[in-house]
Amino acid sequence: MWKETNVKYIHLTLIIVTLLFGTVSAQDTAVGEISPALIEQLDDLEAAVMELRELDALFPVDRLFPTREQAIETVLALSEEELSQQVLFEETQFYRAFDFIGDDLDLWEVYAELMADQVAGFYNPDTQEMNVLLLTGDELGDSLPPLERITYSHEYVHALQDQHFDLNAFMDGIEEPDAILAATAVVEGDASLAMQDYMLVLLQDEPGLAFQLLGDIMSLGVEVPESTPAILEAELTMPYLEGMEFVATLRNGGGWEAVNAAFADPPISTEQVLHPELYLSREAPLVVEVADMSALLGDDWQIVFTRTLGEFYLREYLDTQLAGRAAGRAAAGWGGDRYHLYYNESTGQLAWILRLAWDTPGDSAEFFNNYQDFAASRPGSQNTIFAQREILCWQNDAVEEALCLLGQDDVFVAYAPNWELAAAMIAGQP
Repeated sequence: MWKETNVKYIHLTLIIVTLLFGTVSAQDTAVGEISPALIEQLDDLEAAVMELRELDALFPVDRLFPTREQAIETVLALSEEELSQQVLFEETQFYRAFDFIGDDLDLWEVYAELMADQVAGFYNPDTQEMNVLLLTGDELGDSLPPLERITYSHEYVHALQDQHFDLNAFMDGIEEPDAILAATAVVEGDASLAMQDYMLVLLQDEPGLAFQLLGDIMSLGVEVPESTPAILEAELTMPYLEGMEFVATLRNGGGWEAVNAAFADPPISTEQVLHPELYLSREAPLVVEVADMSALLGDDWQIVFTRTLGEFYLREYLDTQLAGRAAGRAAAGWGGDRYHLYYNESTGQLAWILRLAWDTPGDSAEFFNNYQDFAASRPGSQNTIFAQREILCWQNDAVEEALCLLGQDDVFVAYAPNWELAAAMIAGQP
């Protein structure tokens, strides 16, 4: 993991990724002195990673081994500085609006629990320090345990990335959450693929470590806390898993040079990460505009976001109701989108209008058909109501909410406390 700095633009789990890389000072966090034998092992480990990743270190990095308690304390302290009440409020409304969390979930509590459970290592480009936690032991010895060696290899790749590509500059200026997630997938996918290469070499050289690794992983546990919403887990794992597949596609086609080139020309949408062929063909998202509905909604409503949702978040939203792989199929063919999210301070209610562009008419029709199943499957949805301009609506009187849908070349979706208002938001679009 590495420290990324566009905090105010990103959803909570990306903020979690950001704060995993907080500064940890060397004088009070080292688990113990690094012995000459361990220094030699770490030198050999770094040399192996440099050879596998085909990047040479330009200068040494500081090696730190904080305790878990020290790392968690530091990360949570940094989070209090970065996660203002306004940021938490705004991201809560996003997650609520797209059915990712319930109204009563406390994101800060979820974040703190997830952080305490998941932190294992981090590289800080601000200080050029690399931190690896001891997961399977309490003290530094003359040899780093195998699981920590694998973690070290991942973080060392981040150090090499930073030296060659400047990670802070790489992320600077990227504002949309979808684009931030896509760029993060390059960084984490690269480190994950190189880490996988290192692990394979390690096990080839020392086959007996396989059982020790398996035992360590099983004893530590690999699942996130049960209270973690699915969207946070998906956001957290996407840059590593799907990012690694994306980077592997680049390497398979052009070697590590192609991966290096992605730091100068990163994917600009999660669509390009989920479908690497679209990155290779440089298929950019379509520009989509949505008319502001503030006047229609009235003075009690305030706009929270004007953003792009992106294929990843669209897929995860659909996955809250659609079974099997239907969500992925319905989201594929995404061409671009824009949404406005509104909040009523007096009632706590939400409203939003989303406009989706598609690659082909067939993609548009597939989403339109699947979204009807999605809307009808939401708890409390009543029969379809036909409104003006062939707008389809689903009303839930029990909780005062409604969804409306209009399928044309672009597809419009609106959410509001009642179907009349949701339909009017769609009808008001040019």
